[in-house]
Amino acid sequence: MSSTRNIPPFRAGLTIAASLFLLVPGPRFAAAAPDNTLGISTMAAAVDAAGGLTRGSGALSAARTAVGQYRVTFDRDVSTCFTYVTRAKDSALGQGGRTTVGPFTDNRVTVRTMDGNGNEVGDAFHLLVFCPK
Repeated sequence: MSSTRNIPPFRAGLTIAASLFLLVPGPRFAAAAPDNTLGISTMAAAVDAAGGLTRGSGALSAARTAVGQYRVTFDRDVSTCFTYVTRAKDSALGQGGRTTVGPFTDNRVTVRTMDGNGNEVGDAFHLLVFCPK
C-alpha cells in the first residue's frame, strides 16, 4: 500500500512561488569582495570653514565657492556614489546647524552648510563618499 501526502493548496502555491523566485534573474545584493571591502571604495574629506582641505583620503582639493557653499574634488568620478556629510566637531554653529550634499558632477561634490534657520553660513564639515568599485 502506498501512501500519498496531501499538501494544502496554499502551501503548495508558496512552495512554487519560492522556487520560481530563485529561478527568475534579477538584481541581487553583491557579496563581499575578497579583500573584505564589500566592493566599496571609501573616500573622505575634512574641510574647514574657510574651504581648506585639512585632511582626506581620495580628496584632491576643497574650495569655498560662496558663503556656506563648498566644492570638494576627488581623484575619481563620484557621480554614481553615495555620500554622508556632517558638521565637524569644531563646528561654529553648535547644535542648530545642518549640512546638505549635491549636486555631483564628475569628480566634484557640492556641500552647503546652514544655520538653524536655513541661512547659508560658513562651517567646517566632514564628507564621506562611498563608490562601487
